Amino acid sequence: MSPCLQVIVLSLLTWLVWFLAGRFHGYPYSWIPSSMDSFQLALQFGISVMVIACPCALGLATPTAVMVATGVGASQGVLIKGGQALESAQKVWKLFMIMCMHLLKAALSDWR
Repeated sequence: MSPCLQVIVLSLLTWLVWFLAGRFHGYPYSWIPSSMDSFQLALQFGISVMVIACPCALGLATPTAVMVATGVGASQGVLIKGGQALESAQKVWKLFMIMCMHLLKAALSDWR
């Protein structure tokens, strides 16, 4: 069995064990964060095993996510040319947030 397949089987097995433990009350409900249920907690543990055991899975997932997001953007009429545009977009977001913060401070100082 290839190492990649072993990691996938191990992460699925981890998910299954934690999911079944949650269904059959194998651990206290206080372990589950308020924003999750037992399925999501099991999924989080399964993904954690995948990322820790095979970090290349995360390295492959990132470009795939960028490609999917670019495709969805293109279907909505947003065309992105190259990775440099995506890297520059974060600077625009920071500038936008700074401007909003200054406008909010000015509005609050006038309000007092």
